[in-house]
Amino acid sequence: INKLITVAPCSRWFTKQFPLHKAKQLIINLIESGYSPALIGGIEDTDYCNQLEKDVSVLNLSGKLSPLQSFLIINKSRLLVTVDSAAQHLGSASKTPIILIYGSTNLSFGFYPLTSENKIIEINNLSCRPCTDHGRDSCPKGHFKCMEDIEISSIMQSVNSLIKIP
Repeated sequence: INKLITVAPCSRWFTKQFPLHKAKQLIINLIESGYSPALIGGIEDTDYCNQLEKDVSVLNLSGKLSPLQSFLIINKSRLLVTVDSAAQHLGSASKTPIILIYGSTNLSFGFYPLTSENKIIEINNLSCRPCTDHGRDSCPKGHFKCMEDIEISSIMQSVNSLIKIP
């Protein structure tokens, strides 16, 4: 049984990136649920992903793959969990189900999964969201609630829903 789940928690923009402590929680939950998560990202994501790998035993491919190789990993996965980033677009080019986590952006800007099987995770009741169409280097309000308020349990419910686990 394929248990590979690709996780792409990083973005060039801070306000689109999943907070490190949240990504750590997610990886732990995936492993405890019997999945084999693999991190992907560009060379600029290496420090973030190396820290995750140091804290949790996870396959870290960040900075080691070309975009085509990342696509191949996504394509072989049961699921892609990603933020609004290049990985989401790579996932959309495959038939892999996608969980897209929105922070400072949302689907109104036209960047959303093109796969038929997808779930959007976002905090909708923030008056400051979306604050930008591409992302920012910091939260203009200083609280980063658009990412900090995302519950790992809702991501895991979406994982189980897309993988068809009751």
